Amino acid sequence: MNVIDLITAHEGYRQYPYTCPAGKLTIGIGRNIEDRGISREEAQFLLANDIATAEKELRQAFPWFGNLSRPRRYALIDLVVNMGLPTLREFTKTLDYLERGDFDAAAAELLRGSGPDGKSQYYHQVGQRAERISNIIRHGVMPA
Repeated sequence: MNVIDLITAHEGYRQYPYTCPAGKLTIGIGRNIEDRGISREEAQFLLANDIATAEKELRQAFPWFGNLSRPRRYALIDLVVNMGLPTLREFTKTLDYLERGDFDAAAAELLRGSGPDGKSQYYHQVGQRAERISNIIRHGVMPA
């Protein structure tokens, strides 16, 4: 047995955060994220996995995804990383416009909602992020 096996045998593996017996928020194999957190390298590793998963989900869900320009694919990946594919699927008009190549309408629809200001819940939750993603969809270029 090596040290990894020893610690794993004691800690076990938990995919989702939990409170350990000492009352600390913990995840994985005994990672006390409350006191230790994660390093930038660990965060980048997790993000790379999330991006790969999002891209795979988008390619499976929308056959036209691969035909989009790279910036527009990045915008959709950002949306899935942020909200998840099930929530993105609720943006049916936006997705229909994207599939048809009507990027102006898709960008506008992403921000459109039933609130008193006409903005979507997505817009109200993320603000400038929504504006940036909408602009990438509309113009097909990444922000400078």
